[in-house]
Amino acid sequence: MTGTAEDAKRPKGTGVLPLETARLVQSLRDLRTRTGLSLVGLAAKTAYSKSSWERYLNGRTLPPRRAVLALCALAGEPPDRCLALWELAGCADDKPAVAPNAPAAQEQPPVVHPRRHLLGRAGIALGCVAASGSLAIALCPGTSPHAVPRCHGRSCDGKSPASTLCDLGLTTLATVHTADGAQLDIRYSARCQTVWARVTQSRPGDRIDITVSGGRPRSAQVVDVFDAQGYVYTPMAAVDARQDVRACLTPATGGARQCVTKYVPR
Repeated sequence: MTGTAEDAKRPKGTGVLPLETARLVQSLRDLRTRTGLSLVGLAAKTAYSKSSWERYLNGRTLPPRRAVLALCALAGEPPDRCLALWELAGCADDKPAVAPNAPAAQEQPPVVHPRRHLLGRAGIALGCVAASGSLAIALCPGTSPHAVPRCHGRSCDGKSPASTLCDLGLTTLATVHTADGAQLDIRYSARCQTVWARVTQSRPGDRIDITVSGGRPRSAQVVDVFDAQGYVYTPMAAVDARQDVRACLTPATGGARQCVTKYVPR
């Protein structure tokens, strides 16, 4: 049988995983090989168990962002490319198909499910994510910037802007640079009628929150150096036009709490 153009782009030995996920799995396996660590060794040096690493390296489960960053650090690999692959893998609509009786202790070769949207078409997206640190879901192959969000208004309260597609077509209402060098943004989705705060260039232990007038705060914390090197955002808060929104950063150093307030446009 003649191979397709997509077949030529697949990592060797892949099966029924989405192409984006297979690329990520292959990269993680290469990094694991570079470290020389067994699954037990990875578990000893990270916050993730042997069974968790087995699932990540088999493509059964999409690893947490921090797991990807931890493996990059152990291998001495700059994280930008792997994070871009990770975010693209999160955009894949298909879930990994895993044989129910596959041995748990073995790394099963990931299998790519044929998809129309090839990672090769997302090469520019990978570069943009690495360069700008923006949410890759807005650049996912096959994800239109006009895709219908998965919630609206109050139904979005407390949810992630990325997983709900509310971050597509977002607007940055305000930006403030803190005394410690962090950048705090107020993000707004007119389609979802929600806001959230995002921080970059932060420090472990920093905490951010966002409050809509009359509502309760939504918060997030910069847990470790991996978060600090990337970005952290709060869950969303529902908002109506002309309400004021206040985002604050409480620095881990114990310095003064720094805030920015903005009115939501009509």
